[in-house]
Amino acid sequence: IFERDFGDRESYRDLLAISIHRGVGAGIIANQQLYRGFHGRAGEIGRSLVVGQDGQLVKIEALCSEDAILTQIAQAKGLDNLRPAQLY
Repeated sequence: IFERDFGDRESYRDLLAISIHRGVGAGIIANQQLYRGFHGRAGEIGRSLVVGQDGQLVKIEALCSEDAILTQIAQAKGLDNLRPAQLY
């Protein structure tokens, strides 16, 4: 909404912004209007299901969120805990 309201309104009519944090979400502007979808769920990318490495259905946020990626790195490095600031 910030980009729609304060950005260069002449350069686009549609916009998709993806946010990866504790979850994975999207902000969708279609025809210069916020698109919410059915029951406001249009931007809920992280709740979508995909087939994981073990063949089971898994939420995307369990694989691609900030927390999930930190956990994967910590496991690969043999660490008990990892914070984003430690990656710098």
